Amino acid sequence: MAAKQLVILSGKGGAGKTTVAAALAHLASGELSLVLADADKADLNPARADEIAAFCVARGIGIAGRIPYGDLVTEAMVQGRPVTEYADGPVTEALQGVWMRVRERLFPDSLVG
Repeated sequence: MAAKQLVILSGKGGAGKTTVAAALAHLASGELSLVLADADKADLNPARADEIAAFCVARGIGIAGRIPYGDLVTEAMVQGRPVTEYADGPVTEALQGVWMRVRERLFPDSLVG
């Protein structure tokens, strides 16, 4: 069986990560059976989050989750720690849900849990 890889791209705010990620997801959806998207800060602009979800669904791209805005993300960054290690709360819970959905899609036959 071929090895599976999970690659995460990131960068500073305002650098166009969402635009690049959407473009990559669109390209990948034509070649892969698994493409998932997430909408971060989804609660700040629900209409935009719904628009992103509709765009993805129309192209066969699954929605991994919606990440709410949280000041703890910035606090965790300042401390040099991932928010999932730094504090419990809605953001951490949403990220854990996203990871569970990604993991289930990457490894559907495994008993991870």
